[in-house]
Amino acid sequence: TCAPAEGDRVGLNDPFIDPAYPVPENFGPIIAKCPECQPVADALAQVKSERRRVASEIQDVVWLLKSRRAGLERTTSESDALDAEERGIAEQLVGGADGADEAALVDRLFEIEAKQTQLVSDLLWLEDEIRRMEPQLEALLKTHEELTWRAEDLQAELEVCEFNCPGDDGGGDTAIPGTIFDP
Repeated sequence: TCAPAEGDRVGLNDPFIDPAYPVPENFGPIIAKCPECQPVADALAQVKSERRRVASEIQDVVWLLKSRRAGLERTTSESDALDAEERGIAEQLVGGADGADEAALVDRLFEIEAKQTQLVSDLLWLEDEIRRMEPQLEALLKTHEELTWRAEDLQAELEVCEFNCPGDDGGGDTAIPGTIFDP
């Protein structure tokens, strides 16, 4: 019941799809004009299917990278805010606070220190995740590019084969004559 995707591209309005990277493409069954050409058509369908899977993985990694980078930015700004609060409390303590205020300020310093420890752990994890995912994204992009070249080669091979199909208007006489192929 869904309307077909625009331009054979899935999820163009999906917030988890970044059109700057390869987008998974829809394609139907690839049926050759004759039985002799069908193995090439099957190989093309397999390559396109693999390319779609790789494009989905690319989109997943891109989304995770964006998420990790946003988390890194949030964690850094939270850490900066806590640093500023810690400096303010230190100035108050050096400036001389009364006993009750001093105890509350010291308690707050301990809370800030505990939170900063957690933020440092979060920052290290986020930075590690980003460092791990960036080469993964590069490898996936390279794989997608190789699959695209392979799909183009197979498409050209299929077109040549179909041109040479028997009984086709392409004028091909190199194909082996056979029975009528019912896809």
